[in-house]
Amino acid sequence: MRFSCPREVLYQGLQTVQRAVPSRSTMPILSGILLEVRQGFLRLVATDLELGIEVLLPVEVEAEGRTVLEARYLSEIVRRLPEGAPVAVEVEEGGGSAQLKAARVKYALRVMSAEDYPELPQLEGERLWKAKESDLRRMIRETSFAVAVEETRPFLTGVLLEMRGGEVAMAATDTSRLAVSKRGTLPGELEERLIVPVRSLNEVSRNLDEEGEREVLVSWTSSQIQFKLPSLRLVSRLIDGQFPNYQQVIPSNYAVRLEVSRGELLSAIERVSVLAQGGTSVVQVDVKDGGIVLSAESEVGRAEEEVAAAVEGEAMEISFNSRFLTDVLRVLECGAVGLEFTGQYSPAVVKPLGDPAYQYIVMPIRLR
Repeated sequence: MRFSCPREVLYQGLQTVQRAVPSRSTMPILSGILLEVRQGFLRLVATDLELGIEVLLPVEVEAEGRTVLEARYLSEIVRRLPEGAPVAVEVEEGGGSAQLKAARVKYALRVMSAEDYPELPQLEGERLWKAKESDLRRMIRETSFAVAVEETRPFLTGVLLEMRGGEVAMAATDTSRLAVSKRGTLPGELEERLIVPVRSLNEVSRNLDEEGEREVLVSWTSSQIQFKLPSLRLVSRLIDGQFPNYQQVIPSNYAVRLEVSRGELLSAIERVSVLAQGGTSVVQVDVKDGGIVLSAESEVGRAEEEVAAAVEGEAMEISFNSRFLTDVLRVLECGAVGLEFTGQYSPAVVKPLGDPAYQYIVMPIRLR
């Protein structure tokens, strides 16, 4: 096997697939990255058996072949090679080491058998969603932050991918809040509910362009899901379990509604929460005619700030974990948001104005 390519191209590819290399594994072969050269491309593969990433890089091929090299050393070596220098990689047939050369630098790395490396499954078939790149990235961004951190209920540590009635939605919840984004469409009457690990979705998002128009082919089986771009393929296991019926917790009406600048509200919450009490970081929202007053206090003092808002409904006091509000306000891309309250201790809704595709439901905190 012999090929050469620009150092930057190889390093970028290694950085992408290396995120699937396990930090610890009972299978030593998984500490490596598979390199396969054929038909003018270098195929890089890494997997921890839960998540697998494959990248195709255009290279100059002198001899086809495949091998496995230790991921940690390979990536570090390529990172430290001289910038702008082409990298030549050679593995003699039956040889025990790979030669890496760039400018006046030369390395020899022990190789592992490519025959022992697990292959990524190819998921092709009728169950397919052709997602727009920018929409998929936005759906992941708008939901992934709301998953549960504790693994006592694994199905809450993933994001629900739901397909129903020609519409594709993502939903995530930790039982204190719920984020729902509906930005995909699907021809036909296919109905599915898949729980995708949030780590896998975040890896997909890393490789998507915010304004991209590419088509991402999403296909799945009962236990795995695949995201495919022309030069990237990611395969992930699905999470078993029954995701809650999130539609039941979305309020159908409200008693108080606000329209407020997203940026001003975010900045005000960040300022007053400096003096918020303890781990829950409680911020109180006092709805008044013509605006709201945000306040927080602890044993060290009290903070208060007024924010202008258009108010519909009666005065109300309601309290939230400040992080649950700042998390959503940071990911939204709108200029203004609507806040809908049904009661002091009932779920509240945050919506970007003019964008019916997104809803965020958050439970208030009951103060003593």
